[in-house]
Amino acid sequence: MMKAMDTTHNLKASSLARYEGEPSEHGSRTAWVLFAVLAFLLVKQLAWLAVIPIWQTPDEPAHFQYVQYLAETGRVPVFNPERPPNVSSAEVNHTEVNGSLNHLAFHPENRPLFTTSTLGPAEEALAKMTRADRLSDGNSSAAPYPPGYYYPAAFAYRLFGGDTVLARVFAVRALSILYVLVTAWAAFRVAGMLWSSLLVRASFALLVGLQPMLSMSGVSVNNDAMLVACGSLVALGLAIVWKHGASWRMGMALGIVAGVGMLTKPQMLPLVVIVPVAALAGTVARREGIGRLMGFLAGYAALLTGAYLPWILFCKAVYGAWMPSLLGLTTAPGLSLWEYAWQWLLQPGLSRTHVLWVVQFWGSFGWLDTVVEDPAYRLVTLFMVVGAIGAWRWIKSSQTEGRALLLGAGTVSLAFLAFLYLAEYQVVNRTGIPMLQGRYWLPVLVPTMLTVFAGCLYLAPTGKDRWTAAAIALGALCLNLACWLRLIERYYV
Repeated sequence: MMKAMDTTHNLKASSLARYEGEPSEHGSRTAWVLFAVLAFLLVKQLAWLAVIPIWQTPDEPAHFQYVQYLAETGRVPVFNPERPPNVSSAEVNHTEVNGSLNHLAFHPENRPLFTTSTLGPAEEALAKMTRADRLSDGNSSAAPYPPGYYYPAAFAYRLFGGDTVLARVFAVRALSILYVLVTAWAAFRVAGMLWSSLLVRASFALLVGLQPMLSMSGVSVNNDAMLVACGSLVALGLAIVWKHGASWRMGMALGIVAGVGMLTKPQMLPLVVIVPVAALAGTVARREGIGRLMGFLAGYAALLTGAYLPWILFCKAVYGAWMPSLLGLTTAPGLSLWEYAWQWLLQPGLSRTHVLWVVQFWGSFGWLDTVVEDPAYRLVTLFMVVGAIGAWRWIKSSQTEGRALLLGAGTVSLAFLAFLYLAEYQVVNRTGIPMLQGRYWLPVLVPTMLTVFAGCLYLAPTGKDRWTAAAIALGALCLNLACWLRLIERYYV
Protein backbone atom coordinates (compact mmCIF):
# COMPACT_ATOMS: atom_id res chain seq x y z
CA MET A 1 0.00 0.00 0.00
CA MET A 2 1.08 3.56 -0.67
CA LYS A 3 1.90 5.34 2.52
CA ALA A 4 0.36 8.72 3.27
CA MET A 5 2.35 11.84 2.57
CA ASP A 6 2.88 14.73 4.94
CA THR A 7 0.80 17.54 3.46
CA THR A 8 3.19 20.13 4.88
CA HIS A 9 5.60 18.98 2.20
CA ASN A 10 2.89 19.04 -0.44
CA LEU A 11 3.63 15.49 -1.64
CA LYS A 12 0.28 14.06 -2.66
CA ALA A 13 -0.43 10.40 -2.04
CA SER A 14 -2.98 10.54 -4.84
CA SER A 15 -0.32 10.90 -7.53
CA LEU A 16 3.11 10.31 -6.00
CA ALA A 17 4.13 6.69 -6.47
CA ARG A 18 6.15 4.87 -3.88
CA TYR A 19 9.77 5.00 -4.92
CA GLU A 20 9.99 1.22 -4.53
CA GLY A 21 6.37 0.58 -5.50
CA GLU A 22 4.37 -0.58 -8.46
CA PRO A 23 2.09 1.58 -10.67
CA SER A 24 -1.45 1.51 -9.34
CA GLU A 25 -3.18 1.41 -12.75
CA HIS A 26 -3.83 -1.76 -14.68
CA GLY A 27 -1.23 -2.50 -17.33
CA SER A 28 -3.62 -2.34 -20.27
CA ARG A 29 -4.87 1.11 -19.27
CA THR A 30 -1.29 2.32 -18.96
CA ALA A 31 -0.52 0.94 -22.42
CA TRP A 32 -3.51 2.73 -23.96
CA VAL A 33 -2.56 6.05 -22.39
CA LEU A 34 1.01 5.67 -23.62
CA PHE A 35 -0.25 4.75 -27.08
CA ALA A 36 -2.46 7.86 -27.16
CA VAL A 37 0.46 10.09 -26.16
CA LEU A 38 2.75 8.62 -28.82
CA ALA A 39 0.03 8.78 -31.48
CA PHE A 40 -0.55 12.46 -30.71
CA LEU A 41 3.17 13.20 -30.88
CA LEU A 42 3.42 11.32 -34.18
CA VAL A 43 0.74 13.58 -35.67
CA LYS A 44 2.52 16.61 -34.25
CA GLN A 45 5.82 15.55 -35.82
CA LEU A 46 4.16 15.00 -39.19
CA ALA A 47 2.81 18.55 -38.97
CA TRP A 48 6.33 19.85 -38.32
CA LEU A 49 7.67 17.71 -41.16
CA ALA A 50 5.20 19.35 -43.53
CA VAL A 51 6.13 22.98 -42.86
CA ILE A 52 9.94 23.13 -42.82
CA PRO A 53 11.43 23.33 -46.34
CA ILE A 54 14.44 21.19 -47.16
CA TRP A 55 17.86 22.42 -46.02
CA GLN A 56 16.25 24.71 -43.44
CA THR A 57 17.52 23.04 -40.27
CA PRO A 58 21.08 23.31 -38.92
CA ASP A 59 23.67 21.73 -41.23
CA GLU A 60 21.06 19.65 -43.01
CA PRO A 61 22.79 19.73 -46.45
CA ALA A 62 26.04 18.45 -44.91
CA HIS A 63 24.30 15.64 -43.03
CA PHE A 64 22.35 14.64 -46.13
CA GLN A 65 25.57 14.62 -48.15
CA TYR A 66 26.95 12.02 -45.68
CA VAL A 67 23.75 9.95 -45.97
CA GLN A 68 23.78 10.19 -49.76
CA TYR A 69 27.44 9.24 -50.08
CA LEU A 70 27.00 6.24 -47.78
CA ALA A 71 23.81 5.11 -49.51
CA GLU A 72 25.15 5.49 -53.05
CA THR A 73 28.67 4.12 -52.53
CA GLY A 74 28.30 1.84 -49.50
CA ARG A 75 31.35 3.51 -47.91
CA VAL A 76 31.77 5.77 -44.91
CA PRO A 77 33.14 9.13 -46.13
CA VAL A 78 36.68 10.07 -45.19
CA PHE A 79 37.13 13.61 -43.97
CA ASN A 80 39.96 15.65 -45.49
CA PRO A 81 40.39 19.17 -44.03
CA GLU A 82 42.60 20.13 -46.98
CA ARG A 83 39.76 19.68 -49.50
CA PRO A 84 36.81 22.07 -49.82
CA PRO A 85 34.00 20.86 -47.52
CA ASN A 86 30.30 20.76 -48.30
CA VAL A 87 30.55 20.54 -52.09
CA SER A 88 27.13 19.06 -52.73
CA SER A 89 26.15 16.57 -55.39
CA ALA A 90 24.66 18.03 -58.56
CA GLU A 91 21.06 17.25 -57.65
CA VAL A 92 21.36 18.70 -54.14
CA ASN A 93 23.05 21.80 -55.51
CA HIS A 94 20.21 22.10 -58.02
CA THR A 95 17.60 22.22 -55.25
CA GLU A 96 19.64 24.77 -53.31
CA VAL A 97 20.16 27.13 -56.23
CA ASN A 98 16.81 26.93 -57.99
CA GLY A 99 14.77 26.92 -54.83
CA SER A 100 16.79 29.77 -53.27
CA LEU A 101 16.86 27.50 -50.25
CA ASN A 102 20.54 28.08 -49.53
CA HIS A 103 19.85 31.83 -49.26
CA LEU A 104 16.48 31.70 -47.58
CA ALA A 105 17.86 31.40 -44.05
CA PHE A 106 19.75 34.66 -44.35
CA HIS A 107 17.34 36.61 -46.57
CA PRO A 108 13.82 36.45 -45.15
CA GLU A 109 12.41 38.20 -48.23
CA ASN A 110 13.23 35.12 -50.32
CA ARG A 111 10.58 32.41 -50.50
CA PRO A 112 10.70 28.87 -51.85
CA LEU A 113 9.39 28.70 -55.41
CA PHE A 114 6.38 26.57 -54.49
CA THR A 115 3.97 26.54 -57.43
CA THR A 116 2.00 23.60 -58.81
CA SER A 117 5.21 21.60 -58.38
CA THR A 118 7.71 21.61 -55.57
CA LEU A 119 10.43 23.59 -57.29
CA GLY A 120 8.46 25.21 -60.07
CA PRO A 121 10.09 25.32 -63.52
CA ALA A 122 13.33 23.75 -62.28
CA GLU A 123 11.67 20.48 -61.35
CA GLU A 124 11.75 19.15 -64.91
CA ALA A 125 15.54 19.47 -65.03
CA LEU A 126 15.75 17.75 -61.67
CA ALA A 127 13.74 14.78 -62.92
CA LYS A 128 16.16 14.28 -65.83
CA MET A 129 19.23 13.91 -63.63
CA THR A 130 21.01 10.55 -63.60
CA ARG A 131 22.43 8.54 -60.74
CA ALA A 132 25.85 10.03 -61.44
CA ASP A 133 24.44 13.41 -60.41
CA ARG A 134 23.99 12.07 -56.88
CA LEU A 135 27.70 11.56 -56.29
CA SER A 136 30.12 13.84 -54.46
CA ASP A 137 33.44 13.22 -52.74
CA GLY A 138 31.65 12.98 -49.38
CA ASN A 139 33.87 15.61 -47.78
CA SER A 140 31.20 17.45 -45.81
CA SER A 141 31.54 19.11 -42.42
CA ALA A 142 29.54 16.12 -41.09
CA ALA A 143 32.07 13.59 -42.42
CA PRO A 144 34.08 13.41 -39.13
CA TYR A 145 31.03 11.99 -37.33
CA PRO A 146 30.80 8.24 -36.69
CA PRO A 147 28.23 6.41 -38.83
CA GLY A 148 25.73 5.31 -36.16
CA TYR A 149 23.00 7.69 -37.32
CA TYR A 150 23.86 7.50 -41.00
CA TYR A 151 23.45 3.75 -41.55
CA PRO A 152 19.71 3.68 -40.70
CA ALA A 153 19.34 7.01 -42.51
CA ALA A 154 20.95 5.47 -45.62
CA PHE A 155 18.46 2.60 -45.38
CA ALA A 156 15.56 5.09 -45.44
CA TYR A 157 17.25 6.82 -48.38
CA ARG A 158 17.51 3.57 -50.34
CA LEU A 159 13.81 2.80 -49.82
CA PHE A 160 13.13 5.78 -52.09
CA GLY A 161 16.20 5.33 -54.27
CA GLY A 162 14.16 5.48 -57.46
CA ASP A 163 12.38 8.69 -56.48
CA THR A 164 13.41 12.34 -56.55
CA VAL A 165 15.90 13.84 -54.14
CA LEU A 166 13.00 15.57 -52.39
CA ALA A 167 11.38 12.22 -51.58
CA ARG A 168 14.69 10.88 -50.31
CA VAL A 169 15.25 13.93 -48.09
CA PHE A 170 11.81 13.59 -46.52
CA ALA A 171 12.23 9.84 -46.08
CA VAL A 172 15.41 10.42 -44.07
CA ARG A 173 13.73 13.24 -42.18
CA ALA A 174 10.80 10.99 -41.28
CA LEU A 175 13.18 8.52 -39.65
CA SER A 176 13.98 11.18 -37.03
CA ILE A 177 10.35 11.06 -35.89
CA LEU A 178 11.04 7.61 -34.47
CA TYR A 179 13.68 9.06 -32.15
CA VAL A 180 11.22 11.63 -30.79
CA LEU A 181 8.79 8.82 -29.96
CA VAL A 182 11.56 6.85 -28.22
CA THR A 183 12.39 9.94 -26.16
CA ALA A 184 8.74 10.43 -25.15
CA TRP A 185 8.41 6.73 -24.27
CA ALA A 186 11.46 6.97 -22.00
CA ALA A 187 9.99 10.10 -20.37
CA PHE A 188 6.72 8.30 -19.66
CA ARG A 189 8.59 5.39 -18.06
CA VAL A 190 10.78 7.66 -15.92
CA ALA A 191 7.73 9.60 -14.71
CA GLY A 192 6.16 6.30 -13.64
CA MET A 193 8.91 5.95 -11.05
CA LEU A 194 7.78 9.14 -9.33
CA TRP A 195 4.03 9.33 -9.95
CA SER A 196 1.32 6.69 -10.06
CA SER A 197 -1.16 8.99 -11.81
CA LEU A 198 -1.43 8.29 -15.53
CA LEU A 199 -2.42 11.91 -16.13
CA VAL A 200 0.79 13.12 -14.52
CA ARG A 201 2.91 10.62 -16.43
CA ALA A 202 1.22 11.48 -19.72
CA SER A 203 1.64 15.21 -19.01
CA PHE A 204 5.36 14.76 -18.46
CA ALA A 205 5.78 12.72 -21.65
CA LEU A 206 3.90 15.44 -23.54
CA LEU A 207 6.08 18.17 -22.02
CA VAL A 208 9.17 16.35 -23.31
CA GLY A 209 7.70 15.38 -26.69
CA LEU A 210 6.33 18.87 -27.35
CA GLN A 211 9.64 20.60 -26.67
CA PRO A 212 9.91 22.83 -29.78
CA MET A 213 13.61 22.33 -30.53
CA LEU A 214 13.19 18.57 -30.23
CA SER A 215 10.27 18.91 -32.63
CA MET A 216 12.54 20.59 -35.17
CA SER A 217 15.38 18.11 -34.68
CA GLY A 218 12.84 15.31 -35.01
CA VAL A 219 12.09 16.24 -38.63
CA SER A 220 15.65 16.98 -39.72
CA VAL A 221 18.38 15.18 -41.58
CA ASN A 222 20.60 15.48 -38.53
CA ASN A 223 21.99 13.16 -35.88
CA ASP A 224 20.69 15.26 -32.96
CA ALA A 225 17.34 13.50 -32.48
CA MET A 226 19.02 10.08 -32.31
CA LEU A 227 21.50 11.41 -29.75
CA VAL A 228 18.61 12.77 -27.65
CA ALA A 229 16.89 9.36 -27.80
CA CYS A 230 20.08 7.65 -26.59
CA GLY A 231 20.45 10.19 -23.79
CA SER A 232 16.83 9.64 -22.76
CA LEU A 233 17.32 5.87 -22.63
CA VAL A 234 20.40 6.40 -20.47
CA ALA A 235 18.29 8.54 -18.12
CA LEU A 236 15.71 5.75 -17.92
CA GLY A 237 18.39 3.14 -17.26
CA LEU A 238 19.93 5.22 -14.48
CA ALA A 239 16.51 5.74 -12.90
CA ILE A 240 16.04 1.95 -12.85
CA VAL A 241 19.49 1.53 -11.30
CA TRP A 242 18.70 4.08 -8.59
CA LYS A 243 15.38 2.36 -7.90
CA HIS A 244 16.33 -1.32 -8.06
CA GLY A 245 20.11 -1.23 -7.74
CA ALA A 246 22.88 -2.07 -10.21
CA SER A 247 22.94 -5.37 -12.09
CA TRP A 248 25.03 -6.84 -14.86
CA ARG A 249 21.99 -6.94 -17.16
CA MET A 250 21.35 -3.22 -16.74
CA GLY A 251 25.06 -2.58 -17.16
CA MET A 252 24.99 -4.36 -20.51
CA ALA A 253 21.84 -2.51 -21.59
CA LEU A 254 23.36 0.87 -20.74
CA GLY A 255 26.62 -0.16 -22.41
CA ILE A 256 24.77 -0.81 -25.68
CA VAL A 257 22.85 2.48 -25.47
CA ALA A 258 25.96 4.47 -24.57
CA GLY A 259 27.92 2.79 -27.36
CA VAL A 260 25.24 3.56 -29.93
CA GLY A 261 25.15 7.12 -28.60
CA MET A 262 28.91 7.48 -29.09
CA LEU A 263 28.49 6.10 -32.62
CA THR A 264 25.88 8.82 -33.15
CA LYS A 265 27.76 11.87 -31.90
CA PRO A 266 30.81 12.46 -29.65
CA GLN A 267 28.61 14.67 -27.42
CA MET A 268 27.52 11.40 -25.80
CA LEU A 269 30.87 11.28 -23.99
CA PRO A 270 29.76 13.05 -20.77
CA LEU A 271 26.88 10.60 -20.35
CA VAL A 272 29.29 7.70 -20.93
CA VAL A 273 31.30 8.97 -17.94
CA ILE A 274 28.22 9.83 -15.86
CA VAL A 275 26.78 6.28 -16.02
CA PRO A 276 29.41 4.49 -13.87
CA VAL A 277 29.68 7.46 -11.49
CA ALA A 278 25.91 7.51 -11.01
CA ALA A 279 25.83 3.73 -10.49
CA LEU A 280 28.53 4.04 -7.83
CA ALA A 281 26.61 6.82 -6.08
CA GLY A 282 23.43 4.75 -6.15
CA THR A 283 25.22 1.72 -4.71
CA VAL A 284 26.66 3.78 -1.86
CA ALA A 285 23.31 5.44 -1.14
CA ARG A 286 21.52 2.07 -1.05
CA ARG A 287 24.33 0.53 1.03
CA GLU A 288 24.58 -2.43 -1.29
CA GLY A 289 27.49 -4.78 -1.69
CA ILE A 290 30.23 -4.12 -4.20
CA GLY A 291 29.55 -7.33 -6.12
CA ARG A 292 26.49 -6.06 -8.00
CA LEU A 293 28.30 -2.84 -8.89
CA MET A 294 31.28 -4.74 -10.28
CA GLY A 295 28.95 -6.87 -12.40
CA PHE A 296 27.26 -3.72 -13.66
CA LEU A 297 30.56 -2.06 -14.56
CA ALA A 298 31.86 -5.19 -16.29
CA GLY A 299 28.73 -5.51 -18.42
CA TYR A 300 28.73 -1.79 -19.17
CA ALA A 301 32.38 -1.67 -20.19
CA ALA A 302 32.14 -4.82 -22.33
CA LEU A 303 29.15 -3.70 -24.40
CA LEU A 304 30.31 -0.09 -24.67
CA THR A 305 33.71 -1.22 -25.93
CA GLY A 306 32.18 -3.74 -28.32
CA ALA A 307 29.92 -1.10 -29.85
CA TYR A 308 32.47 1.70 -30.19
CA LEU A 309 35.77 -0.12 -30.77
CA PRO A 310 35.20 -0.71 -34.52
CA TRP A 311 34.93 3.05 -35.07
CA ILE A 312 38.11 3.66 -33.07
CA LEU A 313 39.96 1.06 -35.17
CA PHE A 314 38.60 2.63 -38.37
CA CYS A 315 39.78 6.08 -37.31
CA LYS A 316 43.17 4.75 -36.27
CA ALA A 317 43.64 3.10 -39.66
CA VAL A 318 42.36 6.04 -41.72
CA TYR A 319 43.26 9.12 -39.67
CA GLY A 320 46.02 7.82 -37.42
CA ALA A 321 44.04 8.94 -34.35
CA TRP A 322 41.03 7.78 -32.33
CA MET A 323 38.83 10.40 -34.04
CA PRO A 324 39.11 12.65 -37.12
CA SER A 325 40.46 16.19 -36.78
CA LEU A 326 37.81 18.90 -36.67
CA LEU A 327 37.20 21.89 -38.91
CA GLY A 328 38.67 25.26 -38.06
CA LEU A 329 41.28 24.19 -35.50
CA THR A 330 43.94 26.48 -36.91
CA THR A 331 44.74 29.20 -34.37
CA ALA A 332 45.63 28.94 -30.71
CA PRO A 333 44.66 31.96 -28.55
CA GLY A 334 45.83 30.05 -25.46
CA LEU A 335 43.21 31.36 -23.06
CA SER A 336 43.26 30.25 -19.47
CA LEU A 337 40.11 28.79 -17.98
CA TRP A 338 39.59 31.95 -15.95
CA GLU A 339 39.97 34.17 -19.06
CA TYR A 340 37.41 32.04 -20.87
CA ALA A 341 35.03 32.15 -17.90
CA TRP A 342 35.29 35.94 -17.74
CA GLN A 343 34.88 36.60 -21.47
CA TRP A 344 32.22 34.00 -22.32
CA LEU A 345 30.44 33.22 -19.05
CA LEU A 346 30.69 36.02 -16.49
CA GLN A 347 31.08 39.13 -18.62
CA PRO A 348 27.97 38.52 -20.78
CA GLY A 349 26.15 37.61 -17.56
CA LEU A 350 22.50 36.72 -17.77
CA SER A 351 22.27 37.86 -21.39
CA ARG A 352 24.19 34.95 -22.89
CA THR A 353 22.69 32.54 -20.37
CA HIS A 354 19.19 33.57 -21.46
CA VAL A 355 20.02 33.29 -25.16
CA LEU A 356 21.61 29.84 -24.82
CA TRP A 357 19.44 28.04 -22.29
CA VAL A 358 16.08 29.68 -22.92
CA VAL A 359 15.88 31.07 -26.48
CA GLN A 360 18.12 28.53 -28.23
CA PHE A 361 17.15 25.60 -26.01
CA TRP A 362 13.40 26.13 -26.36
CA GLY A 363 12.81 27.87 -29.67
CA SER A 364 15.27 29.15 -32.30
CA PHE A 365 14.35 27.53 -35.58
CA GLY A 366 15.45 27.06 -39.15
CA TRP A 367 19.09 28.08 -39.26
CA LEU A 368 18.56 29.39 -35.72
CA ASP A 369 17.32 32.76 -36.99
CA THR A 370 13.59 32.34 -36.37
CA VAL A 371 12.25 33.03 -32.88
CA VAL A 372 8.87 33.67 -31.28
CA GLU A 373 7.74 36.69 -29.28
CA ASP A 374 9.61 37.65 -26.10
CA PRO A 375 6.70 36.96 -23.68
CA ALA A 376 6.90 33.27 -24.57
CA TYR A 377 10.54 33.11 -23.48
CA ARG A 378 9.77 35.01 -20.28
CA LEU A 379 7.09 32.45 -19.39
CA VAL A 380 9.50 29.60 -20.11
CA THR A 381 12.13 31.26 -17.91
CA LEU A 382 9.58 31.59 -15.09
CA PHE A 383 8.65 27.92 -15.50
CA MET A 384 12.27 26.80 -15.26
CA VAL A 385 13.11 29.02 -12.29
CA VAL A 386 10.00 28.04 -10.32
CA GLY A 387 10.59 24.38 -11.11
CA ALA A 388 14.22 24.56 -10.01
CA ILE A 389 13.19 26.18 -6.71
CA GLY A 390 10.53 23.53 -6.13
CA ALA A 391 12.95 20.72 -6.94
CA TRP A 392 15.48 22.08 -4.47
CA ARG A 393 12.81 22.32 -1.75
CA TRP A 394 11.73 18.73 -2.45
CA ILE A 395 15.30 17.48 -2.21
CA LYS A 396 15.81 19.36 1.06
CA SER A 397 12.53 18.14 2.58
CA SER A 398 12.36 15.41 5.21
CA GLN A 399 10.34 13.21 2.87
CA THR A 400 12.37 10.43 1.27
CA GLU A 401 9.92 9.60 -1.55
CA GLY A 402 11.63 10.28 -4.87
CA ARG A 403 14.39 12.50 -3.51
CA ALA A 404 17.18 10.25 -4.81
CA LEU A 405 15.73 10.16 -8.31
CA LEU A 406 15.15 13.91 -8.38
CA LEU A 407 18.63 14.65 -7.03
CA GLY A 408 20.12 12.30 -9.61
CA ALA A 409 18.19 13.92 -12.46
CA GLY A 410 19.27 17.41 -11.45
CA THR A 411 22.88 16.35 -11.01
CA VAL A 412 23.04 14.66 -14.43
CA SER A 413 21.54 17.73 -16.08
CA LEU A 414 23.98 20.15 -14.42
CA ALA A 415 26.96 17.84 -15.02
CA PHE A 416 26.15 17.73 -18.73
CA LEU A 417 25.82 21.52 -18.77
CA ALA A 418 29.24 21.87 -17.10
CA PHE A 419 30.72 19.55 -19.74
CA LEU A 420 29.34 21.79 -22.51
CA TYR A 421 31.13 24.80 -21.07
CA LEU A 422 34.37 22.84 -20.65
CA ALA A 423 34.10 21.64 -24.25
CA GLU A 424 33.51 25.20 -25.43
CA TYR A 425 36.57 26.31 -23.48
CA GLN A 426 38.66 23.80 -25.42
CA VAL A 427 37.27 25.04 -28.73
CA VAL A 428 37.70 28.73 -27.83
CA ASN A 429 41.21 27.99 -26.57
CA ARG A 430 42.14 26.50 -29.94
CA THR A 431 40.14 28.63 -32.37
CA GLY A 432 38.98 31.77 -30.60
CA ILE A 433 35.41 30.94 -31.69
CA PRO A 434 32.62 29.97 -29.26
CA MET A 435 30.58 26.93 -30.22
CA LEU A 436 27.72 26.62 -27.72
CA GLN A 437 24.14 26.43 -28.94
CA GLY A 438 21.19 25.81 -26.65
CA ARG A 439 20.14 22.69 -28.55
CA TYR A 440 23.33 20.97 -27.37
CA TRP A 441 21.61 20.54 -23.97
CA LEU A 442 18.87 18.36 -25.47
CA PRO A 443 20.61 14.99 -24.78
CA VAL A 444 19.63 15.46 -21.11
CA LEU A 445 16.15 16.76 -21.94
CA VAL A 446 14.42 14.07 -19.86
CA PRO A 447 16.35 14.62 -16.60
CA THR A 448 16.25 18.39 -17.07
CA MET A 449 12.50 18.48 -17.60
CA LEU A 450 11.94 15.95 -14.81
CA THR A 451 13.67 18.29 -12.37
CA VAL A 452 11.62 21.32 -13.43
CA PHE A 453 8.31 19.46 -13.79
CA ALA A 454 8.64 17.75 -10.39
CA GLY A 455 9.54 21.03 -8.74
CA CYS A 456 6.42 22.72 -10.10
CA LEU A 457 4.23 19.87 -8.85
CA TYR A 458 5.86 20.06 -5.42
CA LEU A 459 4.93 23.74 -5.15
CA ALA A 460 1.37 23.19 -6.41
CA PRO A 461 -1.51 23.62 -3.94
CA THR A 462 -2.42 20.47 -2.05
CA GLY A 463 -4.57 18.19 -4.19
CA LYS A 464 -3.92 20.23 -7.36
CA ASP A 465 -0.85 18.39 -8.61
CA ARG A 466 -2.71 16.56 -11.39
CA TRP A 467 -4.24 19.84 -12.59
CA THR A 468 -0.81 21.45 -12.41
CA ALA A 469 0.68 18.66 -14.52
CA ALA A 470 -2.10 18.99 -17.10
CA ALA A 471 -1.64 22.77 -17.18
CA ILE A 472 2.09 22.35 -17.84
CA ALA A 473 1.35 19.96 -20.72
CA LEU A 474 -1.21 22.42 -22.11
CA GLY A 475 1.35 25.20 -21.89
CA ALA A 476 3.86 23.05 -23.78
CA LEU A 477 1.22 22.41 -26.45
CA CYS A 478 0.51 26.14 -26.79
CA LEU A 479 4.22 26.93 -27.11
CA ASN A 480 4.69 24.17 -29.68
CA LEU A 481 1.73 25.44 -31.70
CA ALA A 482 3.01 29.02 -31.54
CA CYS A 483 6.40 27.89 -32.84
CA TRP A 484 4.78 25.84 -35.62
CA LEU A 485 2.69 28.85 -36.70
CA ARG A 486 5.81 31.03 -36.58
CA LEU A 487 7.48 28.68 -39.07
CA ILE A 488 4.47 28.90 -41.38
CA GLU A 489 4.70 32.68 -41.18
CA ARG A 490 8.44 32.53 -41.79
CA TYR A 491 8.31 30.41 -44.93
CA TYR A 492 4.90 30.79 -46.52
CA VAL A 493 3.16 34.06 -45.59
